[in-house]
Parts: sequence; C-alpha cells; structure tokens
Amino acid sequence: MQKASYLTIIFLSVITSFVFPQNNTLKFEHVSLEHGLSQSIVNFIIQDHRGFMWFGTNDGLNKYDGYSFSIFKNNSNDAASLGRSEVRTIAEIDSSSIWAGTYGGGLSQFHRRTETFTQYKHDENDPNTLRSNFILSLSADPVRKNVLWIGTEGGGLTRLEILPGSANHGNNGSRNIFTSWNCDPESSLTTTSNSVQCIYADATGIVWLGVVGGGLARFDPETETFKFWANDPSNANSLSNNWINTICDSPEEWQKGSRSLWLGTHGKGLNRFDIETENFTRWAYEADNPASLSNDYINAMFFDKSNVFWIGTDGGGLNIFNPETNIFTRSLNHPAEPSSLSGNIVNSLYEDRSGVLWIGTLGNGINKIQRNRLDATRFFHWKNISGDPTSLSHNDVRAIFEDSTGAIWIGTYGGGLNLFNPADGTFQHWMSTPEDVENTDIDIFYPQVNNIISIFEDSFANLWLGTYGGKILQFDRKKKKFVYWPYAYGINSIDETGLNEKYVLSFHEIRATNKSSLFIGTHGSGLNEMIWDGGTNVLFKYWKYSLENSDGINNNDIRCIFQKDSDVLWLGSGGGGINEFIPGKNSFSYFMNKAGDSTSLSNDFVQIIYKDNSNNIWVGTESGLNQYVSANNTFIHFKEADGLPNDNICGILEDSKGNLWLSSKKGISRFNPQTKVFRNYDIHDGLQSNEFNSGACYKSQSGELYFGGVNGLNGFRPENIIDNPVIPPVVLTDFKIFNRSVPVSQNGETPLQKHISESREIELSYSQNVFSFEFASLDYNSPTKNQYAYMLENFNKDWYYSGSRRFATYTNLDPGRYVFRVKASNNDGGWNETGTSIKIIITPPFWKTWWFRVILLTAILAIIYLIHSYRMSKQLEMDRLRTRIASDLHDDIGATLTKISIHSEIIQTMQNAQKILPSAQKIGSMSREIITTMSDIVWSIDSRNDTIGDLLDRMRDLGVNVFAKDEVSFHFDAEGLDVIKKLKVDLRQNIYLIFKEAINNVAKHARATNVHLKLINSDGAFLMSVKDDGIGFDEEKIRYGNGLKNMKERAKRIGATIEIFHENGTTVELKMKEI
Repeated sequence: MQKASYLTIIFLSVITSFVFPQNNTLKFEHVSLEHGLSQSIVNFIIQDHRGFMWFGTNDGLNKYDGYSFSIFKNNSNDAASLGRSEVRTIAEIDSSSIWAGTYGGGLSQFHRRTETFTQYKHDENDPNTLRSNFILSLSADPVRKNVLWIGTEGGGLTRLEILPGSANHGNNGSRNIFTSWNCDPESSLTTTSNSVQCIYADATGIVWLGVVGGGLARFDPETETFKFWANDPSNANSLSNNWINTICDSPEEWQKGSRSLWLGTHGKGLNRFDIETENFTRWAYEADNPASLSNDYINAMFFDKSNVFWIGTDGGGLNIFNPETNIFTRSLNHPAEPSSLSGNIVNSLYEDRSGVLWIGTLGNGINKIQRNRLDATRFFHWKNISGDPTSLSHNDVRAIFEDSTGAIWIGTYGGGLNLFNPADGTFQHWMSTPEDVENTDIDIFYPQVNNIISIFEDSFANLWLGTYGGKILQFDRKKKKFVYWPYAYGINSIDETGLNEKYVLSFHEIRATNKSSLFIGTHGSGLNEMIWDGGTNVLFKYWKYSLENSDGINNNDIRCIFQKDSDVLWLGSGGGGINEFIPGKNSFSYFMNKAGDSTSLSNDFVQIIYKDNSNNIWVGTESGLNQYVSANNTFIHFKEADGLPNDNICGILEDSKGNLWLSSKKGISRFNPQTKVFRNYDIHDGLQSNEFNSGACYKSQSGELYFGGVNGLNGFRPENIIDNPVIPPVVLTDFKIFNRSVPVSQNGETPLQKHISESREIELSYSQNVFSFEFASLDYNSPTKNQYAYMLENFNKDWYYSGSRRFATYTNLDPGRYVFRVKASNNDGGWNETGTSIKIIITPPFWKTWWFRVILLTAILAIIYLIHSYRMSKQLEMDRLRTRIASDLHDDIGATLTKISIHSEIIQTMQNAQKILPSAQKIGSMSREIITTMSDIVWSIDSRNDTIGDLLDRMRDLGVNVFAKDEVSFHFDAEGLDVIKKLKVDLRQNIYLIFKEAINNVAKHARATNVHLKLINSDGAFLMSVKDDGIGFDEEKIRYGNGLKNMKERAKRIGATIEIFHENGTTVELKMKEI
C-alpha cells in the first residue's frame, strides 16, 4: 500500500504541474440527450455486476451498454413500472435485481429477467412498509448481504431485510421486512431528523448517516443505538455544518488502520472525521487561493482505485484533493473548450471496473474520463486555448526541435515560433513583425515568416527556421528576435545567394573544419547548399531539376534530407522518390516506384527518412512504410493491409525498446519490427486529432516522443503507454425478429421468457426465419474501438470477425439446434475469449416433425388399406356380378339359343322340308355362331376365368377343337407366362378374340397341315405368334372384310401391333408390352 500511496502522490504532482497549468488538459467525453440519455439531471450512477451502467435522472432510470440507453419510467397504468420517474439513488444487492429510490414514488425493485418493477410504497395501515415515499439515499450493507439501508425525507431511516422468495412481492403480500427509526426528541435511540440525506455502511457493519440539520449520526445495527456529532460554533474541531450531503472513506486508510470518514457538507466545505479521536478537520473555499476547494457545497465524492480523492461541488466543478499537500486541483467548464467538464454542478461520481470515471451533472448530462489517461498512460495534449497566453500559439504544429541546451522549439503554421516548457506545460511565443528586419537599408517583410515548417540548429548554435512563403529566418535566442537571412550579413541581393525560393522545407548540415555546409531543401527550387564560416563569408550552390540535365536532381520539391553515410545524402522528394546524392562527386542516383515491382519504393512522394538504432533505414511515403534492404537495394512495404490505419506516413521515431512510432493521417501507430505487428491509437486515446503533419516529430534527449498535428501537440513517454488490462464482460443486448425487437412475455406470446441478456435458450418456429442479435462489450473506455467476433455453431465453421459492428443477422436457417456465440475485446484489443452464448432451437413446420411424419405414414397406410379394401370389396362385388351375369347368359340365353338350334335341325329332317331347308340351315348356322360368341362373352366376363392360365387353357381348347375335324396338327408353346396372374377383362378378351380370328382364317383359307401357336412373355415384351404351313391367303381380298379389321382394332385397344408375314405359309404376330 505504501507503493500505491507513493504513486498517488506522484500522480497528483504530475497532473498538478504538468496538466493543469492550461486549466483544462483533462479531456472529458460527454454523454447527453443526443446519445439517448432520458434527462440531463443525473442524480446517481452505479455499475451492476453484469457490467451495465445505471443512471438515475429526474426523468427516468437509464441502463447503458456504452452504445445505447434503455429507459424506464413510471406508467400510471402499469403497476409493474417504476414507482416514479425521478430517481434519486440506486443500489444493487444481489445478481437478480436493481433497487431504485424515487422521490415521491417509494422504492422500486427492478427484475432483470423480465425488466419489470415491484413497487414498495408507504402504507399508513401497514407497519411493514416504508415510512416515506421520498427516498434520498440507499446503501447496500457490505456485512449483511440481504440488507438495504434506506434514507428518506420525512420518514427517517429504514432497514429493508430481503428474505428468500420475496423477489416478486410488493406491498401486497410482501415477505420482506421493513424496520424504521424516526426522530424522537426525547430518545437517543432515534435519528435527530427525519430526513436522511446520505448513508454510508462501512466495512465493519456500522451505518453512518448524514442527517439534514442533525449533523453526523452513527448507527449500530446490533444494538440499534445512535450516536450524534453536530456543529459547535465554539469548537473549530467540530463538524463545520449540520447538513451533510455525502460521506465516504479511503479504503487505503482503513486498510492501514487509520479510520476516518470524509464528509461533504451543504455550504461549509469538506470535513474529515477521525473516528478514534472524534475530531473534525475542515477545508473550505478561499477566494484568494486557487489551490483551495473550489466551492463549499459538496454533492458527491469518492476515492478511486488509486486512492485519488475526487470531489464534485455545486458550482465549483470537479476537484482532486491531495490530503498530503492540502492542494485542491480544479477542473471546470470552459465554454470555449469542448472537451472540458460539461457543467460546474456535479451531482454524482462513480468509477467503473475498467477505471472509467463517470461524472453526473445538474442539467448537463454525463461526463466520463478514462482513468488510464489520468495515470499518464496515454498521450498528453497541448493546444491553443483562447485567453491563455501560456498555451500553444496556434494548433497547426509543423515543426518540433530540441536544441543543444535542451530547449524544445515548436514551429506553427500561422502562429510563429513557440518555446515549450515540459515541466509546467507552458509556451512562450514569438511572432515576426516588420521591426525584426535587421538591415535598415532593405525594407522588406514577408508575413508568411510565421508559417514555420522546419527548425534546425547548426554547429555554430544558430537556430534556423524554414518558412512556407517567407524564406529563411534565424532566431536570436539572446535578443528573442528574428533575423532575416541573408540581409543581416551584408548580402543585399537575394539573387546573389542562389536561394531564390520562399518555401523552405528541410535542413541538414555537414560540418567541416572552420566551416559548415548547410543543405536546404525547398519547395520548387530543389536543393541548396550554403557554405558558411559563421561570419560574412557565404557561398551558395544549388541543384535544380531541368530537362537539359537528366543526370541531376529529378525533383524540385525536397521534403527531407537524410545522411545515409558520411558522404552520401538521401533527398526525399515530393514526386521523384529518393535522390541519392554524393556531394563530393556531384552525382545523383534514384530510388523510385516502378509499376509492377513490389520491391521498389512504394510511392514517389516521400515524407520522412529515418534510421533506427539497428541501422535499419525506414522511409515514410504517401503510400505506406518502406524498409530499405541494403543488400539488394530493395524495399519491403507495410500498408493498411498489414495493419496500418493509414498509408500516409508523416513521422517516424524509435523508442528505447526498438519499437517504431509512426504518425499518419489517421492517428499514431506503434510498430514492432520483429513481430511486424501494429498497435494503433486515435483521438479516443488522447491524440490531438487523427491527422498529423509531415515531418512534425521529434524524440527528446530524455526519451519523450513528440508529434505535431492539425489540432496541437502530443507528447508521451512510450513506456507509459499501457494497454487496458481489464477483460470486459460480453452481453447480448437485443434480439430481433424481422428487424423488430422481441419483448419479454411471460405467457408465451413471444420467444423470450426472460430478457435476452438473461436468456440461455430461445425456441423459434420455422416461420421466424429472419432474426438478429445485438451485443456489447461492457468496457466504456472507448466503446467505438471495442472489437467483436461471432459464430453460429452448426452453421458457421469458424469465427466471423466483424470489427466494431455489434450485430449478427441470420436468415432461412434449417430447423435444428444451434448455439450462437459472441466474443469481444476492449479498446486496446484485450479479448474475452469466453464471451457469451445462447442456444437456439428452430422447430420445423408441423409437416416436417417426426410425430407428423408418423401420423402421416399411419394415415397413408390406413388410406391405402381402405382403398385396397374398398377396391377388393368392389372387385368381389363385380366378380359376383360377372359370375351372375355369366350364369344368367349361360342358363337363359344360352339355353334358348340351343333350343333354336335344335329345332332348326329337326325342321331339316322333316318331310317336305326341302323348301325351307336353306333357311333352316342358315338359322342353325347363325344360332351356333351366336352360341359360340355368347360362350366367348360369358367366358370373358366370368371372374373365375381371369388368370393367364385360364386364357391359355381356352386358347388351347379352341385350337384343338377347330383343327380336329380337318386333321390339322395344332402345336401350342408358352414361355415366361405367370399362369396365376390375373389379367384385366378387356386385355384377356381381346387377346383371345385376336387369336380366335387368326386360327379361323387359317382353318378357312390356309389348307395347312400344321399350325403353331407360340406365346412368349420376356424382356418387357409379349409376343403371340400364329404360324401355319398352308398356301396362305390373299390379304388384299380380305383387307376389306371385318376379320382383319377387327383384329387390328382389338390390337389398338390394348396397345398392341399386328403384323402378317407370307413366307412358307402365313404368320400373324401380335406384339405389346409384357403382360
């Protein structure tokens, strides 16, 4: 702890002597209504265990994640809303809820899971309630973890004991226990006033109260007794005022055993109370002492983690107090300085876990400042402050130089020359005027001489100033006057010098015995050399680009001069790359960019050339950093793709560890040449701006690095640039479906049963197929620099690094189980690799669920069964009908036709029948044909004859019967036929009738002795062939008969074809698909 105290003293002395002479070097960031804050009066600030910031305002409770606010207010129609919108104080007891004390609305308990409130209010009929709805202060008891101390206006002190299972109970049915102590003038066991302005529960369990009008009170919860201290006008060691606004202690002092309390009063300054001696020490505002307390009305105070004591006053801004030196350092609002404190009435103070200091004001919103900046672990910034003659003369810093005496000179564009004192952060200024012209015979003055863009000290201790538009100056440090070169040395014509250019960009000296060669780079006139003995003997040479001299200098814009070797100069030009110049030989060679050659210089506009302690040469160009490889005269390039924030390199400096610090048009980078890793810093880290000026950089003899830009000067010690070590928590902050935030619903109306930050699993339907998550890294140092990466397990194969983008959207995911994971870094790249995660279940549509598939399969099988049963039933019914019809036809019509046939035969045998014989014969023949046809029909429709075997038997019987009387041999052959397979009626009937017609034709016309019937069913085809060895028949004669026509029509009906061949008899072939 001694070390911590020592560092604190150093810190205070540093900020007192180095930062504050410019009144407001502390740079505050402001959070206001424009950023989403509900109201600009900020009464209380706290950070919860998850890392969210909470702000109590006069119009709502605000939850903040570094990017956006969630605002909670009273809704008179909603009992689950905040009790009243004016929030005076906030406390957190456990991980499940936040307690808000409102002014007039009682106590409200915020439930994280549902983001709803339970209200606790005064009920005069119920002693187990608050004694007043006007709550002024809350304090969680550090010893009794379930106890909340409540200070009220008019209701005294209340203790709330939070019992298990009482989280969702309010006034009705509450299982919490309220115990109150009210003022009783006759009893020492009560408070001396019923208005408790502030409460502080110390680490020993004692509760300290600031009582309005009653001074300081000590309450022992074990004995429930009070002890009081009040102002005694006759005792200077008593409390200075009986109205105490705020109480705190120094944890470091308590750990040392020095037990004291600090009391901020309402109008009588600061008091320190020694608990052992019970004496008070006072500090107050002194009008003639700027190191005193800035205002006697103290609203808030606390000791931060480094034991620095911060005090917020009512009108005097912010104070830092060093008890060792009794010095108060003030930070006030300055309207002309945007980064100053936003308002001088400070209501609340808080330091979060990452070291950010939060300041709540009355009417001016929130201020925050990074604690690591206060520890000088970032960048000091000096700039011009209106009305402050000790500040920088102009913010456009173009040149920085430390002379042989250790004096640091700053050249500004438009503000002349500055002498900087690092010890107190002040500047002296000199602006050139016509009176500075030393030679009275030459009356000439260039106003542009105050545009100083280069500074150099030669071996004669002359300080040279290069200007943009005003030629060369010297500055006489004894007379504190500018000297116009060359007039002061008797050289009255500029043309005699050879230096006929007003724009001087760079200097470099090569020292020889009794004389000096000063090389001067210009804008437009190439390189100049001035050989001077320090007196009036001056010789000028110059090298200027011309078309006639292709071997000379190739560009007249010489931005920097670098001595590569004892006799070699490198000239960095604005368009000609690097000119390597050997003065002794008057020779030039060039390093330039070559299209398509990645080993050439990356760009021909060279800003700076620098050699590090390892003799590596680095070249900063407008298109990246170049490392020179001397072995083969090539360059290695480093650009934005390699980690630079910007390719326009303005300055290069090396620190003691070998790191290069590079200024650019987008901040400063630290580059490790060994690992090739860049670490980038920007305006959020304390830089004057993200834009720096070419060549405006310098490393002092004591190791500080200085860089100049468009908004002032930055200086720092590289070893003090410490990255933020705090690994931030990562939380989900919002969940959206179709780009609309999903509210929490207890009745299942939405997928969220708890707030997304508290949820561990979400179930979505297949139709909710466009959803997104928002997330935040709860590090508030510089939220815009926090980085994010996320992935969806079972969808993404690897992490997707989204930079500072903090949302992820997914569309049209297949039903299934997923896990969304997100991790994040702090502003300095410290990653929380664990991050946070949430399970996602996407349910399929009902027709893709297993149970639906089972039901569907069962239904399909049932339908198939029913259809099959129905068809079987119909088939049986049809079979019975066919059988009945066949029987009726056979029994009735067949019998009748048989009788007709018999009677026709009888007629033929009767006497005198010769006359009617032909007709009787015709009747008999027709009757027999009808009987045959009817037999075929009956056979066809009879369901008992449906198989292929029945068809084959019928065909065989017909063939045998037809040819038996003619002594024709009938041959039957069947292959590949399933005799038990059933055929459709029409198919079976048509095949049979085609066969019948074919053998009838053979019987009538062929005169054959052999007939072959072949039936083949294989390879997907069916063939029926009827072949005879007879004389054949004339197809033309029977073409117009019905037999052949009927055969072809029947074949067409069943999708078959018929072909007839006349070779060695006649062959009739029926072809169709396999049966």
